[in-house]
Amino acid sequence: MHWLKRIIEFLPHRLIAVLAISGLMAGLVTTRVVLSVASITIACNALLHPNAGAHFSAWFKSPQKMLFAGLFLVYLVSGFYSDDMGQWWSNTQNKLPLLAIPFGFTYVETRFKGWKYLWLFIFISIMLISASGVMLNFILNYDSIAESIKMGNAIPTPMNDHIRFSTSLSFSILSGIWLLSKKEIRSQPFARYYLVIALLIQVIILHFLAVRSGIIFLYAGITLYIIHLIVKRGNLITGLSILMLVIAGFIVAVNFIQPLKNKYSYFKYEWELIMTGDYKAGHSDAQRVLSTIYGLEVARENLPLGTGTGDIRQEMEKQYHQHPISVNTKSELPHNQFVYMFAATGIAGLLLLIAAFFYPVSVHKWRSKWLMQCFLIILFISFMSEHALQIQIGITFAMLFSCLLPIILKPSRL
Repeated sequence: MHWLKRIIEFLPHRLIAVLAISGLMAGLVTTRVVLSVASITIACNALLHPNAGAHFSAWFKSPQKMLFAGLFLVYLVSGFYSDDMGQWWSNTQNKLPLLAIPFGFTYVETRFKGWKYLWLFIFISIMLISASGVMLNFILNYDSIAESIKMGNAIPTPMNDHIRFSTSLSFSILSGIWLLSKKEIRSQPFARYYLVIALLIQVIILHFLAVRSGIIFLYAGITLYIIHLIVKRGNLITGLSILMLVIAGFIVAVNFIQPLKNKYSYFKYEWELIMTGDYKAGHSDAQRVLSTIYGLEVARENLPLGTGTGDIRQEMEKQYHQHPISVNTKSELPHNQFVYMFAATGIAGLLLLIAAFFYPVSVHKWRSKWLMQCFLIILFISFMSEHALQIQIGITFAMLFSCLLPIILKPSRL
């Protein structure tokens, strides 16, 4: 085994870690293969290391990392009472980032102390390049895409997932705002100008994409920033001035950016249907609400353990067929991550989901940080409106920044 030890010592672990984290970021806007390879790479980098024992020790000592492991265990154990083992195995495989990414970050946490800002610069640059490509494609194919938008379709985005793309883009913008608030960044002319230009481009593109969740994430984060200015820093005039500019900017965007104007009108129409209890097939918002209602019914009927992750789809189909308004509608999984976990894994899964991803709320040094608050709001809204963790891009985004933000927000030692 001496030769194996020599190979492990020879491996360029720092370079591998940089490539793996960059791969996780790039995978959010390229292919699922990149996401899978990057997740495996960051875990193997910590495992195949002379100090692997120390990495395991750090993993076991981290409360949040153990909560993620517990959440994975719930998925795994649900196989004992799932009839559809193929579906259970598929769901369980999809949750491997709950183990791989937190364990892989045990190597990163102690070896990249000077990289806290650089990680966000890499992410912002990746999103800038990707968003610019999306906008260029929109311009080059304007007529066909504009016609598609009129029919309720979205502007084409990487991996055909405009919701996850807009989520990453909005967090990139918020990360840029956070970086610009740092004296170290403002004192560097190139970094300052680069961020300002990148933010302007990304904000414009986000509004053209007209994905409601991404826009809500952005304005929620900016609202939080204004609250911080007023409450923590006492800058009432500055805060109110920014608020007025933001409101004016949004009004202008809604009235002059056609995709956003169309989406706003469609949103009003959808919610008028929902308020009257009209859950028509083909109406996305109405069907999301209906799937959540049925998911709660499945959860109630299968307390306390849930259906098992292998059988939740079958149980949802039964609910759709039992009600006249949905008997001819294609069944969907609950469009709510909390409801999904409650229905599939019962009380234990729901509690672990909340504890694992919202653990930073219990840690004062994290919950008081604006960027962490923005991330938690993004997670909460995503979980309320989508089964975000059932999608590879969704779970990777959540795990990546759950592990990376504590490193970025850790106070620098002088």
